[in-house]
Amino acid sequence: MDKLNSITKSLTMNYKSWLLLITALVVISSSINGIDGLGNGFATFGVLFVASHLLHYWAHFKNAYPQNIVHLYHHEYNNFFSHFIQIVVEFVALMSFMWMKYNVSWMSFLNEWVIIFFYLFYTTIHNINYSIYHVNRVHEMHHKLRIKNMGPDICDILFNTKYDVENSIENTDHYIPNIIVCLIITLLLKSYWERRENKEPYETAMKYLFGGSVGLLILSTMYLVYEGKIKNEEHPEPDAAPTKEPDAAPVEPVEAVKETTKEPTKEPAKEQDTVPPSEIP
Repeated sequence: MDKLNSITKSLTMNYKSWLLLITALVVISSSINGIDGLGNGFATFGVLFVASHLLHYWAHFKNAYPQNIVHLYHHEYNNFFSHFIQIVVEFVALMSFMWMKYNVSWMSFLNEWVIIFFYLFYTTIHNINYSIYHVNRVHEMHHKLRIKNMGPDICDILFNTKYDVENSIENTDHYIPNIIVCLIITLLLKSYWERRENKEPYETAMKYLFGGSVGLLILSTMYLVYEGKIKNEEHPEPDAAPTKEPDAAPVEPVEAVKETTKEPTKEPAKEQDTVPPSEIP
């Protein structure tokens, strides 16, 4: 199956979640600058959608060490710190785009409420749908093969990081509750924000939250490097993983093993020619 057919199959299979996502983006974006805000809203979502895949891909390169050590820890350990620090990683990564909006001129088109919506959408799917409810094996295969199934699924198809693309395109119907809840939370936050006359204390609090999260990542990285819990050589290069899960070595039937281990049977000794007594001189 070629790439275009796979993308078409994914879009067709997941039309419900895509239509709901489009509706959510229209609601969030058009409520800011009317119809003029739609372009920026969809562009913001597209940037974050692709960036989430590329940043995750980068986090699995050896040359990303030790900046990626907290993410590698998330792959190696299943405990509270592993999941908590991964949520912090996702918060810092996506909120960095909020910083870019106000500090990088050519990124000013980004829609801040779409950024917040995307963060809630992405982190709940990763840390609830996949990590708690294990809705499918797509993300589990990522933890097994590392550089496969990094998500979102359609990005894996596009960038050739999809495991067994012909047989395992993800059904994203499980996104639907996340989209609805995250849209409601985003609209509530937006409504609350717009009613505040003095926004400075909230902006200051967000700056401290972002700075504190970055500081926590730095301290966690230093601790994990010092403890030597994650070694870089244990992590494969992105092109080292197979396209498909390696097959197990075939097991011979017990009968065949017994047959091969039997001692070779000796041929019966040939009878010696004997001379009848009557012929003895």
